[in-house]
Amino acid sequence: MSKMIGKTAQIIFTRVFVMMILNFYFFVFSVMGLLILGVGPALQTVNELFLDHHWHWQGYRFKQGWHYYRQYFVKANCHFWLFAGMLGALLYNLYLSTQINQPWILMIQFVLLMGIMMTVAISLLFMAIQARYAINLKHGIVLAFAQFFDHPLQILRFIFGIVTMVIVCMLWPGLGLFLSVGAVIVWTNWSFQKWYQRVDAMFS
Repeated sequence: MSKMIGKTAQIIFTRVFVMMILNFYFFVFSVMGLLILGVGPALQTVNELFLDHHWHWQGYRFKQGWHYYRQYFVKANCHFWLFAGMLGALLYNLYLSTQINQPWILMIQFVLLMGIMMTVAISLLFMAIQARYAINLKHGIVLAFAQFFDHPLQILRFIFGIVTMVIVCMLWPGLGLFLSVGAVIVWTNWSFQKWYQRVDAMFS
């Protein structure tokens, strides 16, 4: 019994530690790009690192992360700002809708909220797909949409997980500082393991 408890504790510690490593690399590479040009490549970099090493924390190296960061700097920035622009437009329209005090605006706000959640989900799925497969922007977006609509319950669980993480980070900012991005990367890749296996089988 004690061995099982010890093994479980070790697994939990290792996974939390890996998410902390991912978070650390994300912030380091984001700052290196002065945030504006760093967030996109940093997200892509930590995604690549997690796919390479998963829970083997000994394999995470800054040198490899720096290689990915330089490799994807331009492309990841283009992709990030494409989705960020779409998300910004939706958020701005949602803000404008709150200035209108009419019953019918509730339907517009609902549609905008759905659009915001869909954009966030598609962008995360697209980023994970880009890390897994050597495909262009068009095919990556098509795959992300196919993944989004493939299994409604699965995508609802995924969105619920993301929303839960956001709420937790708002309630405990310190926890978000150390685990937020790492947890999102892990959750995105873990939630769709079977879907990726199906795609791998199609490409093989």
